Amino acid sequence: VIHVGPVGSGEVAKICNNLIAGVAMVAVSEAFRIAEGFGVDPKILTQVISKSSGNTWAMEHGHPVPGLVPTAPSNRDYAPGFMTDLMCKDLGLAVSAARQLRVPVFVASAAQELLRLASSHGLGRKDFSAVYAFLKPSSREAPV
Repeated sequence: VIHVGPVGSGEVAKICNNLIAGVAMVAVSEAFRIAEGFGVDPKILTQVISKSSGNTWAMEHGHPVPGLVPTAPSNRDYAPGFMTDLMCKDLGLAVSAARQLRVPVFVASAAQELLRLASSHGLGRKDFSAVYAFLKPSSREAPV
């Protein structure tokens, strides 16, 4: 247990941590879908990134690509460690807190919207790493 400060400080720390975790998982998922599209082996990309500046908890513990981290939810059909709906809620809390402080949070807002879309496509009760499954290339136009 880490004492963060006055009442409510722990909740702030939690939503800030989850902002980073949610954004990182979205970034990892997008990066691996791009690499996959260009034929880069996800196992080799994982080796490269794990030794580089892009390494994250999201890759080391909750890798969204099945078969790369044995304990990751992606190996259990994205059975939740932390549900997409809960991550979306926490990102919403972070975005709301930022608005109160007039702090711009463009990336957190985009990650929240992507997780909301994934949830609306049936992934809300899956682990938030299932955003990778949602990003599977399709005939729909990418919103870039």
